[in-house]
Order: sequence, then C-alpha cells, then structure tokens
Amino acid sequence: MRFRFIEDCRDEYPVRVLCDALDVSPSGYYAWRGRPESPRKTENRRLLADIMAIQRQRPGLGLLHSDRGCQYASAEYRRAVKNHGFVQSMSRKGNCWGNAPMESFFGSLKAELVHGQRYPTREAAKRDLFAYIEGYYNRQRLHSALGYITPEQAELRTA
Repeated sequence: MRFRFIEDCRDEYPVRVLCDALDVSPSGYYAWRGRPESPRKTENRRLLADIMAIQRQRPGLGLLHSDRGCQYASAEYRRAVKNHGFVQSMSRKGNCWGNAPMESFFGSLKAELVHGQRYPTREAAKRDLFAYIEGYYNRQRLHSALGYITPEQAELRTA
C-alpha cells in the first residue's frame, strides 16, 4: 500500500520525501516499481473489468460496430471478434453516420474530462475514466438525443 501511494503521488512530491514520510527505502520503492505485475493481479484486473461491464450493461452476444480503421479490418481483430461470439459491423465507405454515437461520446469525453489533463499513471487515468463514465456520463449528464434525460433513466424506462 505504501509503494502504491508513492506511485500515485510521485508527480506531486519527490519520491525521497514520500519514502521518508512513509518510512520505506527509495531502493525498495524502485524495486517494487520494476517488478512485473503478478499473474494473479492481472487476472483479477481483467475479471473486475468483465464484472463491471456485466453489472452495468448485462451484455448479450450481438453486434459490434466500428469505423473502417485498419485496426478493425485486420484479420487478427476480426478473428477475435468472431471467437467471442460477436458479429462485426462496419459502415460502408463514405458513410460517416455509422459511428456517430461513439464519435459524439469521445468528443464529450475529451471536452469534459481529458482536455488539458495529464495523468501520472495509466491506473489513475483508468480510475478517472471509470468515475466519469459510470458516475457522471451515464447517471447524471443529460443527453439531448435521449430527450434530456440520463442514459440510466432511459434504460429504466425501456426495462
């Protein structure tokens, strides 16, 4: 826990000061930082992400829509989509409206959260994104496309 705290605060305070305050050695911190993530932690993180997605959306197998980017057209990506039981969907060439909802979401995300933000760690960015999406975007932010209600309210109305 001490090393995690130091990692999260190292851009705001010098590592040596944090180590002194928490009574740990800087060499111990750097050794901890250099260790690879344990297989258990990796699996727990993946499982937690899956659980959160299932709790929030209760997704069934279905359609996975993307734009026509080369990463989505690659054989490896298409194989992974198929192996997970999804049907891939892409707009035809020149149809800019197919991915409009996601483009709108990313525009809002960048303007309301990410613009001008610098995250000290990937984990800090993930925590901030999760809080924005689950705590604000889906539960508090009014969406004009939904008649100025939240996605959560729209979901409850259709249930």
